[in-house]
Amino acid sequence: MRDAAITSMMAPKELAAAVLATLPLEAGVIGGEIIRDVTYVVILVSISLTDVLVMIYPNRLSQIIYARILNKAVHPKNNENNPLISGNIK
Repeated sequence: MRDAAITSMMAPKELAAAVLATLPLEAGVIGGEIIRDVTYVVILVSISLTDVLVMIYPNRLSQIIYARILNKAVHPKNNENNPLISGNIK
């Protein structure tokens, strides 16, 4: 439920880009089809990537990776024996 709710909140932001991408085509701008098509592909990839990231985020390993990338602390959850969190990688 949580993943579906987050995804449904993030998807509508792309609607404005899709509508605006059709304006050059309607105005008769040369290359308007390319602008529209590229925008649609970017929207599709963006929504798909967001869906995948929202689905894998509850996984503990993905939270550790995000914490390392963002240089944030990982919330403790039996971390003393986890070499990825404690830094005791051999």
